[in-house]
Amino acid sequence: MTINPKCPVLLVFAKQDSFDVIGNTIQLQNKENISIKILDAKHGFVDFYSKSYSLSEAEIFNQYRKSFTADCIRGGIPKEDRDPHPDLTKNRRRSCPYLWDN
Repeated sequence: MTINPKCPVLLVFAKQDSFDVIGNTIQLQNKENISIKILDAKHGFVDFYSKSYSLSEAEIFNQYRKSFTADCIRGGIPKEDRDPHPDLTKNRRRSCPYLWDN
C-alpha cells in the first residue's frame, strides 16, 4: 500500500470478499485523494454475469460512480455527507496532475 494517487480515486469494495476489506480500508483511509465505499455485497456484485450480481447494490455503485465523476470534474472528491461510512473516508480536495506517487 505504498502507492499514493495524485488524482481522486474511488474504491468500492464488497463487504464480503476474499480479503480483509475493513483492514485494507483502515490502511488506505488516511491517504490523500482516496474515497472509499463499502457495500453490503459479495465480490462480483456489479458483474451482470456473476452469480453474486446484485441489481440493488449495482445501482448504488452507479450512483457513487456518477457522483464521484461529477465531483472530480468540478475539482474534488465527493463530500463526506454522501458517504455511508464517513469514519472510513478521508475526503480531501487537491489538483489532479496525473498518475501516481510511489
